[in-house]
Amino acid sequence: MPKAASLVVAGLLLASPAAAQVVDSNANSPSLPSAAVGDTTHLAMGTYVQSGFSYRTPTSYVGQQDPSGFEFGNARLLGRGTQQLGEDIEAKLVLDFEVSRGAFFVQDVFGTVEVKKGLFSVDVGQMKVPMALSCLTPESQMQFALVAPGLRDLFYNRDRGVRLRSHLDLGSAYVGLWAAMQNGEGENVQFNANKHFLFSGRAEVGPLGEVPLGEPDLKRSPFRFVVGGGTAYTDRQSRSGAAFTAIDNGSEDLRLAGDVRAHVLGFSFRGETIHGWVKRTDGSKFERSVFSVQAGYVLPLDLPFALEPVARLEQHDLNDTLGTTGTTDDVRNLWLPEFANQRLYDVGMTAYFNAHRAKVSAMWRRTDFLEGAKDSTGAARNPVGDAVFVFGQLGWF
Repeated sequence: MPKAASLVVAGLLLASPAAAQVVDSNANSPSLPSAAVGDTTHLAMGTYVQSGFSYRTPTSYVGQQDPSGFEFGNARLLGRGTQQLGEDIEAKLVLDFEVSRGAFFVQDVFGTVEVKKGLFSVDVGQMKVPMALSCLTPESQMQFALVAPGLRDLFYNRDRGVRLRSHLDLGSAYVGLWAAMQNGEGENVQFNANKHFLFSGRAEVGPLGEVPLGEPDLKRSPFRFVVGGGTAYTDRQSRSGAAFTAIDNGSEDLRLAGDVRAHVLGFSFRGETIHGWVKRTDGSKFERSVFSVQAGYVLPLDLPFALEPVARLEQHDLNDTLGTTGTTDDVRNLWLPEFANQRLYDVGMTAYFNAHRAKVSAMWRRTDFLEGAKDSTGAARNPVGDAVFVFGQLGWF
């Protein structure tokens, strides 16, 4: 292509009109109205950044990290492509990169063949594991600055493989179905090291219609609710992360999830639980669990922005056989607070200046340890660590 033509195409992509939309990778949406080649091929690019300040009250646990300072929630580069393959068949492309750590880290990268506008879709590549509501919820459309930590630790996030989806509109009712077969190695692992797989599935039903995956009800919708549930299973665990230790490698892992979400006239509610059963290679067993409920209300005020108070209660235990013992300054407790039974209280306020394209979220969190060590005096069990998070989001999507 001549150099001048290349510059024109680049200008179309980087300065696409205001009507261009970059949608979440889990959404069922029409073709993207952006820079086009021909009549049926479209490409849109976008980005969003979440940055802010976090303050955490230091706790007395030896080795426990309680950092305060400036942080990124996310900084994403987004790409969406679509082209018509037939009268009722579209090919789609999703590219999501996380750049807050100074390099390009792949998030969602997959191709899709979609039949009849989402009636049936096949995704191939790296994408979210279709089990938990909190995993499928776009991180650009949250009410809080941060995802509930217990949910993040217990949903499977992203993996490489194939995923099937179906979006059914049955008159006034909605049904969503997902099924996936993935490597089970986690995101950005280039091959399946143990030749075992992660199998997952999810179903949800909205008797009165669909409720968006995004958390707040900025459109003041009529009353609708969706009930969903999912499962994931692997006979040989090979992931790493906060919910896994070295001795969990190779274990059998089963997880079940259940949830409900509702919107009505600016009020939003969602409740979710995940429970897991683990059998290690030495025959030992343990369980892990989390439940979370949250609610928000977009205040009916005549302001140049929408204001929403939000609240959340979350409790999690990543391993019901591990926790803390003795006193908090005992070196044997190093990192074990991560596995203690914890309850978190989150209260916040979010201001939406241009929906999710420009918003500010402030959140206070109280963490209460429900089991484990006392402080060094023995007078108080379960030290409490309070935290404050203030994050802003700017997006071009």
